[in-house]
Amino acid sequence: MRACMAALCLSLASFVPGVAHSANLPVSYDVNYKVLKSTASASTLLTFTLYSDAACTTSVASSQVAIENVDLVSRLKRLTLKGTPKPAPPAVCELQYVMQGVTTSGNLYLEVTGTGVTPVGPACQPQAAAVTGGTKVILKDAAGTVLGELVATNTVQRTVGGELINYPLDLNPMDPMAPFPSYTFLNFTSTDCSGTALLTAGNIPGNAEYFSSTAYGSPLEGAMTTWNSFLQTNGNTYLSQADCDAYFTGVPYSTFFVPPNGCCGITPGSDYLGAAVTESLPTVVFPIHFEYQ
Repeated sequence: MRACMAALCLSLASFVPGVAHSANLPVSYDVNYKVLKSTASASTLLTFTLYSDAACTTSVASSQVAIENVDLVSRLKRLTLKGTPKPAPPAVCELQYVMQGVTTSGNLYLEVTGTGVTPVGPACQPQAAAVTGGTKVILKDAAGTVLGELVATNTVQRTVGGELINYPLDLNPMDPMAPFPSYTFLNFTSTDCSGTALLTAGNIPGNAEYFSSTAYGSPLEGAMTTWNSFLQTNGNTYLSQADCDAYFTGVPYSTFFVPPNGCCGITPGSDYLGAAVTESLPTVVFPIHFEYQ
């Protein structure tokens, strides 16, 4: 489970009810911090259920997710004024999550259930965000750099080289690779990982992979292609030639280190491939926030 932290702030705006459409809706829920910390584990499943009424009787959307995959579990520090009667109110943890494909417009209410979930306040908690016509959730960094439209949990969509590309993100600022985790497999027709990078084609949207300061997006169009080398990353596993030698011990081909964190394998193969669309990755300034358009 991600540690309780306040590094990521979701800016939730209130909306006038409008024409319903399918939307990815950020929601939040206040729970007792001590109970959650003492009883929940990384494998704990939480059920997020949205309702259209303040009594939480008419369900309109539901999602079950492991607590470790909740977008943010942040502890809220309560201001205790002098003379506040005891006992003090419980410490609060705010669960934040993006529910996908919500179609009901108007005011919405959330109830979260699962091991360790004890609501602070009502069990049926009103939400600041609502589904309206034309609403998009846009992810930006502290400097205003647009990362893309939020289309799934920790995933934004961008248009690169005329292709729609999904960008997986790591929004934990304590991770040295955040927000662009590098788990890459690029193909090349050359025998030394030089030239045009190729990726599996045929999907809309395509998916982004990251190496060094560049994003590589898989294209829609491609052809059966013979490749002669591949570039692989595995986070920060490969940081030297010794790392490549150790990981690829026993394979029937040679490898060499490609800075900053890649291994090039010299071996042929074939697949339905196309030239990756590319763009330079921006320098991202935490914290990240959401805006609506």
